[in-house]
Amino acid sequence: MMLNLTKTIRKFSIDHDLKPTGSEFHSGPVLHQIKHGDEVDEESGEECISLKVHNFDQYSHQYPILVVNFFAPWCYWSNRLKPSWDKAAKIIRERYDPEMDGRILLAKVDCTEEGDLCRRNHIQGYPSIRIFRKGSNLREDHGRHDHESYYGDRDTESLVKTMEALVAPIAMESQRQALEHKPENATQQVKRPAPSAGGCRIEGYVRVKKLFQDPIPLILNK
Repeated sequence: MMLNLTKTIRKFSIDHDLKPTGSEFHSGPVLHQIKHGDEVDEESGEECISLKVHNFDQYSHQYPILVVNFFAPWCYWSNRLKPSWDKAAKIIRERYDPEMDGRILLAKVDCTEEGDLCRRNHIQGYPSIRIFRKGSNLREDHGRHDHESYYGDRDTESLVKTMEALVAPIAMESQRQALEHKPENATQQVKRPAPSAGGCRIEGYVRVKKLFQDPIPLILNK
């Protein structure tokens, strides 16, 4: 019997002592190498908001879409993502002002400072980009609950394009309040398909059909 393990097995890198190296974490089949931006990390002061354990829940429930970069400063891949993430956060903040628009916010969490918060969100590698919808990042996949994450390219253009796709089906706060006053209004929730990308961590599960030891009799009505 042939089993397709590409959808349920995850991989991560290890060193010569068989210890995890803390490299980037992905899920799903390896389709292409993740592209990072060429931006230089300059201290411009235009970084995205840093969330802490005391304000994480407030922000995650305040915005219909909250996208969080869980990172570690010592991680090479976290540092590769940082300039693109900060630039994307600045662009999204300018296009979708948190005060006037209020549909999306990009943020980050330093897991070396907020260990409890990262453990609570089951962060297993860095960087991990999680998508929260009104406080929750859980989604159902073939009867199994998983964390909604972004596994695509990490250059600024790709990040911004993805964020705009997340915002597209959500009405602005002013539009939503106007629609709420109409009794006939029926709000439909648009479900975003799960992203696909490469991976390097070994963990997961295998789906197999139930096997019967004895043959099942077939009864025909004549």
